[in-house]
Amino acid sequence: MKDPSFNPPAPNSQIDSINNTAWNLLSSNILTSRATSNKALLLSKKNNYLLGKCEAYQFIGLSYFFQGNLDSALIMYDSALVNRFNYGDSLLISGTLNNIGTVFKQKGEFDLALKHYYEATEYI
Repeated sequence: MKDPSFNPPAPNSQIDSINNTAWNLLSSNILTSRATSNKALLLSKKNNYLLGKCEAYQFIGLSYFFQGNLDSALIMYDSALVNRFNYGDSLLISGTLNNIGTVFKQKGEFDLALKHYYEATEYI
């Protein structure tokens, strides 16, 4: 018999927890962090949870960046940016634009890096 006092977490809070776990794993285990972010992304898509998608794409992008896979990082950051524009949080938009700028800087594409850094300042 079910305990009537048991309240499972809401799906969105569960996704937030999964994304937080992915963030915490970034510095110690990139592959596990990415797998965790992918789980959060799938659940976010299933539940139509926009903030969850924003965060998952961002963390997947970071994991690729930390591994030096800059093209994959850009793809994920672009997806994060589209979702963050839809979400409408200017600080999140600014952060992703800065991350994109950093990828272009790492690639030696300094004009594109500066373009994104300057664009990021419009959202802070």
